[in-house]
Amino acid sequence: MLNIEYRIKKVFSFLIFLHSTFYILHSAPLWGASLQSHGHGARQVGLGEAVTAGGAQGAYGIYYNPAQLALASNPEISMDYAKLLIGLSDNSNLEESYLGFLYPWKKMRKPSQAVGFARSYFSLESDIYDRSIKLFSEEVLYGSYGRSLSRFILGGSLQAGLTLKHIKRSFGDVRTNANAMDNTGKATNMADPVLAHGREKKVMSFDAGWNWRHPRGWMLGLAAADITEPDLALDPGVPDKLRRSYHVGTAYQASPYLIFVGNLELKNRLESVQDQRLAIGAERTIPTAQFGSFGFRGAFGADLVNRERKWRSVAVGVSWKSNALGIDYGFQMPLGTIESIGGNHRISLTVRFGETPPEEEIMELYRKERKARERLEKEMEMVVGDFERLLKASEARQAVQAVEVAKTTEPVKTAEVVKAVKAAEAVAAARAGEDEFYLAWKLYQERKKAGAPRTELIGILRHMLDRYSGRKEVAAEWRRIQEEVAGERRDFEHIWMSYQRLAGMNAGREILTQALQRIVKRFEGSGVDITEVYREIDRVKSK
Repeated sequence: MLNIEYRIKKVFSFLIFLHSTFYILHSAPLWGASLQSHGHGARQVGLGEAVTAGGAQGAYGIYYNPAQLALASNPEISMDYAKLLIGLSDNSNLEESYLGFLYPWKKMRKPSQAVGFARSYFSLESDIYDRSIKLFSEEVLYGSYGRSLSRFILGGSLQAGLTLKHIKRSFGDVRTNANAMDNTGKATNMADPVLAHGREKKVMSFDAGWNWRHPRGWMLGLAAADITEPDLALDPGVPDKLRRSYHVGTAYQASPYLIFVGNLELKNRLESVQDQRLAIGAERTIPTAQFGSFGFRGAFGADLVNRERKWRSVAVGVSWKSNALGIDYGFQMPLGTIESIGGNHRISLTVRFGETPPEEEIMELYRKERKARERLEKEMEMVVGDFERLLKASEARQAVQAVEVAKTTEPVKTAEVVKAVKAAEAVAAARAGEDEFYLAWKLYQERKKAGAPRTELIGILRHMLDRYSGRKEVAAEWRRIQEEVAGERRDFEHIWMSYQRLAGMNAGREILTQALQRIVKRFEGSGVDITEVYREIDRVKSK
């Protein structure tokens, strides 16, 4: 149990407004409340189950779209519990629960594949003969696998997944099992023919899903459930297939704190009658610097074709989330079906393990910038101080090296150096008895004293190594200058890490540009490859 003392200094306000016109049917047919799953996960239900493309990441992806398992960064356990259709006149009690576990594999901190296992349970109990009897129950065991197929398809990444399911349905033992009634409601004194072959049926089925995700926030999803359409009939002569369903979804992550979702479900719930249920929803997250994130969501769904069935649904939800724990509440109200009910209430708990996912780290920095600006600015000042300290220390080491080699002449242009080398070679060839190596080595020493860039010295030494590979002086000087380059490279790596911290805090373009210019000034010509610095300069300029 969490014991948190709330001392929030600012008041956050958010308004979710849904305005729709509903035509409520006063006398709905019984099949409007058929015994079917009402989804899993309070957050997902609060979004109207429009999560085929976004919002089902984690252990609930096992149920909605196994392809989204590949997007998970950390192992997690998710569980939920729901009370359905509260307030039925016959005091029936409908309950639903879910327990899921997800374990991802990572490659270079980028999720690529994951497995998941889950169990869902649905039961219907009612008061019959002055005692509570379980009339119906359904247990489903899931085993799922999701994998990233490619990171470059139409500019986005593609994932695929598969779920294997074991379904068990059971009917309760009541008096009418041995004394069935006919169509007029009279007792026949005969056993119920439907239950003559038993009160339990077990079948296997599987689901498949695909998911596409673009860096700009767009997501598309496709899932097919119960592809094999298993027969759940107790009587072999009267088939009762679990109909295949298709789900097409889209989502748009407008910002780290706002997402819009949409989903179209196609399923033949009745023989030769296809439902086309469209659901749309939105979720707004309000982050805080100290107390995690608070989420608010809402959704509305309706059947696009079979309007005479009057299927309508509205859902809302709230949540609280930290890096390791999430608590969600969802409320769903079916409209135009059964009268005098209190809707479906669902609560979920999610526990995540392992290190903080990269996206959560980014979210944490983003929260600090928006909700604790002063604290972030202080941290930024510290980072800038570290950057300055590292850069000055590196410049000081460079100055010490320059002092060791006395600066006696002004720097000469590279073109002039090449010309001088050629002239020296010509003189060496013309003058008999002149030591060609001595002239080249003297030229190198003069350029070194003149403070020539290290890249120029490396070029001269490489030329001398090719021609005078047996000279110990050249080999020793080559080793020395390579050690200097290695030291410069270490300095560069430390300074570059400090800059990346600064960039990760969303520092302004001016600050980043000045830092990059100082890095270029410090390491240009030092022998260190600074190609990535130039790329970063182009990226900052294009912001």
